[in-house]
Amino acid sequence: MGQATPPAKTMPPQTAGRHNQTEPLSPDVSTGGNGHRSFSRASDQGESPRSAPGASPGGVGITLETAFYAVILVLAALTRFWDLGSRALHHDESLHAYFSWLLATGQNYAHDPLMHGPFLFHFTALVYAILGDSDASSRYSAALFGVLLVALPLLLRGERHLGRWGALTASAFFLISPSLLYQSRYIRHDIFTVVGTLFLFIAIMRYIARPSRGWLVAGGATLGFLLTNHEIVFAIAAIFFGVLLGALLWGRLRPVAPLLVLSGIVAVALIAILPEETGRPLPSIPWSSPSQSEQFAFYQNLLGHPLTIALALLAIVTFAAAVLIARGQRDPARIEEGWAAALLGHEPPGSVAAALREVWRDRGGLSWALIAGMLIFAVLFTTLFTNLYGLASGTIATDGTLLYWLGQHDVQRGEQPWFYYLVLLPQYEFLAALFGVAATIVVGVRTLRVGIGRATPGPRFVFQLFLALWFAGITVALSFAGEKMPWLVTHITLPAILLAAAFLSEWVSGLRNPSRHEEVARATRASPLQSGWGFAQWALFGSLLA
Repeated sequence: MGQATPPAKTMPPQTAGRHNQTEPLSPDVSTGGNGHRSFSRASDQGESPRSAPGASPGGVGITLETAFYAVILVLAALTRFWDLGSRALHHDESLHAYFSWLLATGQNYAHDPLMHGPFLFHFTALVYAILGDSDASSRYSAALFGVLLVALPLLLRGERHLGRWGALTASAFFLISPSLLYQSRYIRHDIFTVVGTLFLFIAIMRYIARPSRGWLVAGGATLGFLLTNHEIVFAIAAIFFGVLLGALLWGRLRPVAPLLVLSGIVAVALIAILPEETGRPLPSIPWSSPSQSEQFAFYQNLLGHPLTIALALLAIVTFAAAVLIARGQRDPARIEEGWAAALLGHEPPGSVAAALREVWRDRGGLSWALIAGMLIFAVLFTTLFTNLYGLASGTIATDGTLLYWLGQHDVQRGEQPWFYYLVLLPQYEFLAALFGVAATIVVGVRTLRVGIGRATPGPRFVFQLFLALWFAGITVALSFAGEKMPWLVTHITLPAILLAAAFLSEWVSGLRNPSRHEEVARATRASPLQSGWGFAQWALFGSLLA
């Protein structure tokens, strides 16, 4: 998973992370890090306009693809903004509108985790200040983000990602998705998080394909924005981090993997056994209007608990052992260039390891990414620096952003069973459920074949495996969470639609140019599971749909 076929004419590693440079816009044949040749598009932006169907010979004019996007975006604007004021505000909407109005009129507003993060209130207050306050204008911010969601797949048109027609398919699915459409006309936090999550995913994928400071800073700013909007970002960030870590452990850092697996098993055993054996259960989180002394006592008990001490010691030992193992993997000839070059210097461009190497080299870009995220966080949580306690309520306060909701895990508001989303998703998002689940299983089979050496990873392998793990991970996380509400299905729908679009794109590409897939299969010595859709893959896919 840590390696994808590198693009043609890739810049040298020492310059790839520094500046954006114009890439050639023609198809080419390149050689991957494993020695096999594979076909990939040089530009990660998609095909050149002069090669697009329907384009004029000089590359001037409206292509069929452009016309489709224009129609989709017009429909998105109409379906999101049309007649927004006719429906009365829902209970949650009324709270969000009221406190946004207080902020817009210069009255008191302070971050309250009961109503999630402060971004919604600041943005809606800005809309009120510009366009006035009404039921319709209360929903303008959500509608705007709903249109942005439909447009964002344009940034994934590259051959390493969705491809031109896959991106168009994703935009069309976002347009007609019942849950995403509803939340685009509803002033809740979920549509903002969905858009932010997709943009963060785009920034990661685009940086892996071609490192640039712009995508690095954009990713940091987006993560800061997500932290100011909704607590589900902690689950999303954990999934993204886990996928990227897994990609690193797939490659040169594979000797570290057994250590991490063993440490994970030990950690689970400690959590299951230690509190009961010591007779000291973990302290309950005082999430409901706690006093300062109650919060101090909670942290005192938590930090002094035997389980906390044991896990901290385990983490220190694991980190030290991982460093020792990693030191043994370094290239002695490149030690003077720094640990990133010595450890990851041989990783091919287009891999997660190579992207990490460029992040470490671009200290300026990394610094600006951190500054951008922290600045957005501080400005919004302090309500433009008028409520400094917002820094605590957004971080360490037991009635703050994360601990407030963790403390209510056992409350289980809504009283839904663990399989709630497995029932809800097929009812409202049957296209995403059908194609997304089937595609996830196909990706699993493909990954197994790559793992045992029966196939080589193609240019979209990292992208599709990331989506499959994201889809499975967020479904498990939300099914485990105590509070299950219908609007949270949007966060499962997002990766499911992208998966569906990715595989439908392969199908369309195979129908339009079957000889290209046969040529790729011969060049990479791969099976149809990697390069094209052969009988075995279609049989599996069709049986899953049935």
